[in-house]
Amino acid sequence: MQSKELQKNSITTAVILNLSIIAIFAVLLTISYQVLKKNSVLNSQTFHTRFQSRLLLKSNSGLAFSMQSLTKAYYNKNEDLLVESLTYALSAKSDYQIFLSETRGSASKFQDLTKDYDSIINQLNSLLKKGQFQETEFKKTEEKLENLISETYEVESSMWVTESANFTLVAVFKDRNSDFFWFILFLSILIEISLIYFSWLRFNLIKKINDQHEKLIMSTRLSTLGEMSAGLAHEINTPLMVIGGRLKIIKNDIELEVQDETKLKKNLEIISRNSYRIQQIVKNFQTFSKSGENDNFEIVMFDKIFEDLLELVERRLLENRIELKLINLNNPVALSCRPVQVLQIITNLINNSIDAIKNNEIKWISIESRLEDEKCLILITDSGSGIVKEVVNNLFDPFFTTKNSKEGTGLGLSISRRLMNEHSGQIEYNSNHHNTQFILNFPTISQ
Repeated sequence: MQSKELQKNSITTAVILNLSIIAIFAVLLTISYQVLKKNSVLNSQTFHTRFQSRLLLKSNSGLAFSMQSLTKAYYNKNEDLLVESLTYALSAKSDYQIFLSETRGSASKFQDLTKDYDSIINQLNSLLKKGQFQETEFKKTEEKLENLISETYEVESSMWVTESANFTLVAVFKDRNSDFFWFILFLSILIEISLIYFSWLRFNLIKKINDQHEKLIMSTRLSTLGEMSAGLAHEINTPLMVIGGRLKIIKNDIELEVQDETKLKKNLEIISRNSYRIQQIVKNFQTFSKSGENDNFEIVMFDKIFEDLLELVERRLLENRIELKLINLNNPVALSCRPVQVLQIITNLINNSIDAIKNNEIKWISIESRLEDEKCLILITDSGSGIVKEVVNNLFDPFFTTKNSKEGTGLGLSISRRLMNEHSGQIEYNSNHHNTQFILNFPTISQ
């Protein structure tokens, strides 16, 4: 379970970091898009400003030609040149009117110049009507033309000053954005490489932890099997001796040609019963030695699991003269479980109790089943006086043990808790009991 959690955390970390990098790139793309959009707008504005500028310059050119024709008309006393001057002024006004239509909402601040155009055109018309070439009036008209040319140049210049300022700001922003973009890109690549490297290291570390964990679990199981193996030989030897003795009796009867059918059937029944006992002992030993993690969940009655349990722990109980008390085990309790793993959990708790009380004067272990609120409670209690508070908090931690290094690895209870979690159940130490008690909480199956 812990290795799976480590793998899950590793994957979660990788996903979060990758999502963060994707988010950074998304922000960068958004910023880049905004800059491109700004630049596009700037290019459009620049093109439009250039067009407006050409209109103003064209208008200025018309005013300049008008002024030139006006001067020639005065010195040559030529009315045709005066008409030409008026035509150039009208053309200049026309270009300026087009400029006003292209100013996009800011035409009001340039409307005053329109009055100056109208004033010049009115004065030129007045000169034509009078037909007199008076120096004073010509000088006034020339002065107005000069002022108007100067003002239009100022308008054209101010447009480019504003446009240049905008262009400079965007250019600065673009440069900063470019630097920022490349910095973040480099940082993102560095993070991605680091992520791949540390993910690889983490994967190898998790693999090593898994391997060590499996080895320690196997070591714990082999340690338990080693404790049981001594009694196993005796358990098998006893029925074998019975079988051997009964076979000798049958052989003697055959040699003596004694034909007692009732006696033969009795001997064969004893041989069959002891053979079956040997089969069960070996079967239970094999069952306990396997992990069971790949087994399917099945519906099993708890009393059947207890029968297998008794075969595994009975010899150690007898050797240490420990009384086994059974309470309410006849309850029809059905569990959806992996029987091998449930057997391992309870066997581990029984063996822990045996180790804890084998040197006590009063030695007993009780196994009790209860049905409470659609839960099956298995209570395993021994005659010990409980576990000290300083130890209770660390009971289910991996590698924590109060035994010496030769007696235990400290994995038994942590493995039992993992197996209970896989069964949607719980294992807990009951600190309120005056003896040492562990409670297994299983969900039951309705009958």
